[in-house]
Amino acid sequence: MDGNFKGLNIKVLREFGLSGVTNAADVRREKTGFVCTSGGRDVLIQKPRGDKSSLLFAHYIKEKLYENGFSGTDRFFVTENGCPYFEYNGDIYTASMHLEGFGYKKPQFDDYTQVAKIAGELGRMHKLTAVSGFFDGFSGNVPRRREYEAFTAADGFDKQAKIMQGYKKLVKRQSRLSDFDVSFLKYYNGYEELVSQCAELTPHKIVGETAERADIFFSHNMIKEESVLIGDDVLYITYFDECSGDHFLFDLASIVKRYLRMACPPVKEGLAAVMDAYTSLFPLDIKHLRALYAILLFPDRFVKSCVKYYSKKRSWTPASFCISSEGIGGDDLGVGIIRGYFNGLV
Repeated sequence: MDGNFKGLNIKVLREFGLSGVTNAADVRREKTGFVCTSGGRDVLIQKPRGDKSSLLFAHYIKEKLYENGFSGTDRFFVTENGCPYFEYNGDIYTASMHLEGFGYKKPQFDDYTQVAKIAGELGRMHKLTAVSGFFDGFSGNVPRRREYEAFTAADGFDKQAKIMQGYKKLVKRQSRLSDFDVSFLKYYNGYEELVSQCAELTPHKIVGETAERADIFFSHNMIKEESVLIGDDVLYITYFDECSGDHFLFDLASIVKRYLRMACPPVKEGLAAVMDAYTSLFPLDIKHLRALYAILLFPDRFVKSCVKYYSKKRSWTPASFCISSEGIGGDDLGVGIIRGYFNGLV
C-alpha cells in the first residue's frame, strides 16, 4: 500500500477522523474532489476555492449558524486541533458531509417556487447573522469583496462614473471601432441614466446606514444551483468558501437577478413570491427596499464587461464574454418586472 486511495493520501483521511476508510472501494472521484464512505456516511474531501483565512471565516459562520439552530449547511469536519482544513504536500483540503444522492436535488432557478424556498432560508440565515456582536468571536479580519463598490464605498457612484467616462473618451479617440466599442457607445447613455437613478435611491453608502444593523453584514456570495440542495422538507446551503462581511442585500439581489435571467419568461408573481418568502423571515425597511431596488437596477454585468475589455485588456470574443444591455436599451423584461414590483413601494 502506497498510502493513497485513488490519489487521495490516507494521511488526509486520518486528519479528519476518517479511519473507517480502509480500501479503494470506499473512495470515489467526483468533479469537485473525492467522496469517501466511512461509518455509513459519505464525506466530500476537496481542495477549496478560498484561502486559509477565508476558510476560517467560513467555518466560523457555519458553526455560529449551527449554534443558533440553522443546521442546513455543509459543516466542516475538523482536524484534531480544531482546524477546518488540512495542508498536505502544499495542497489544502477540507472535508464536509456529501449530501447529493440522498434525495436532495439542485434547484432550478427558472422555477420561482424553488427560488422562493431558497429566499426563505436565506432570510432566516441573514436574520441570525444580523445580531449585535455576531462577528466578535472571529479572531481574524472579516473578508470583503469588491463587488458593488458603487454602493459600499464613499463616493462609489462618482468614482465608477469617472472610470466609465474614461472608457468613453478612449473610444472617442479611436479612428476605428471594434464591435465591442460600438455596443459600448450604444448603451452608454442608458447606463448613465440607470446609475443616476441608483444614486438617487441610495444617496449614502448602504453599509452602516441603518442604525440597528450598523455593524452586521453578511453575504454568502455564491447562492446558485451548485451551492443549494433541496429536499422534500429541508434545504441545504453549501459552498461558504467565498462568504464575506458585506451587505446581506447582495445575496437577495443575486438570487432575484438569477431568477429573472433564467426564467422564460420571468413573471411579476415570481418576483413577489421570492420577496415575500424572504421578508416573512427578515423584514426590510424602506431604506433597504430602496437600496435593493437600486442594486437590482444596477447594470453590473455591463460594467464588468467594460472593465474586462478596457482595463484588464482581455481579448473579446462572443464566446468569452459579452457586453450585456441588462435593460439599458429599455426592452429588458426582467427590468420591467423589477420596476413594476417596486413601483409604489419606494
